[in-house]
This record gives sequence, structure tokens and C-alpha cells, in this order.
Amino acid sequence: ISEGKFTFDDFLEQLTQIRKMGPLGGLMKMMPGMPKELKNAEIPEDEINRVEAVIRSMTPAERDDPSIINGQRRLRIADGSGVATSEVNQLLKQFKDVQKMMKGIGKMPGLMGGLKGRVAFLTYHHCLVCPATGKIRSI
Repeated sequence: ISEGKFTFDDFLEQLTQIRKMGPLGGLMKMMPGMPKELKNAEIPEDEINRVEAVIRSMTPAERDDPSIINGQRRLRIADGSGVATSEVNQLLKQFKDVQKMMKGIGKMPGLMGGLKGRVAFLTYHHCLVCPATGKIRSI
């Protein structure tokens, strides 16, 4: 993260650290400045487990550089994680959006290490929240 590059390994590390703090729904409610729809979002643990399974089904090279993930690799990742290929595609698209956002944050002075990762984690989950229902969209 400090190099300005945010990888799936960084995301997985932050996911693990945030999970240690307790249920995600409760953490979101306690965070100041969190958008209302995200504070009220229901974040089922099985959705988080699914994201983690997809990431863990990637090779280290794929986690470091998702741009190398072609159709055949997407199929292998989907089979390995027990999800549909479309879900892998959606996760990759959302992660690419988070990476773009992280590049902008990387240029901001004072946001170092863990804070950047937590911002990325929360931004990723903000991408998954349905504004109409406040429920998490499945990947």
C-alpha cells in the first residue's frame, strides 16, 4: 500500500484485521462520517467468506496483478472458490475501481499504511451496498 499499489493481498490482510475487531455491521455503525446507507447495511458473514474464497483461489501472481487474469484463469478461480464466473468478473471490476480510488488517496499526505487499507476495504463495501434497500449486493 505504501508504494501506491493496492493488491488483493493487501485487501485480504485488511479484511483479516477488520474481522478480528468484531461483526462488520457493528463496526460500520460506530465509524464516524460513514454514509447512512453503509452504516445501516447488513453485511452477512457468508458474503465476506465468499470474497475471501475467490481471492484465496487466485495465485500469488494474480493477487499481485489482477490484469493477468484472463478467461481461463477466471474459470479456474470460480471453480476453486465455488462461485459463478460472473461473480469473479464482478469482484475484479469492483476491485479495479477501488484501486483507482486508492491511487488518489496515495497522493494525499498523512494517510499511511493501515488507514489506507481500511479506507479501501470500506470503499469496496460501499460499492456493494444497494442504496435502495441498504442490503449488501452479492458479488
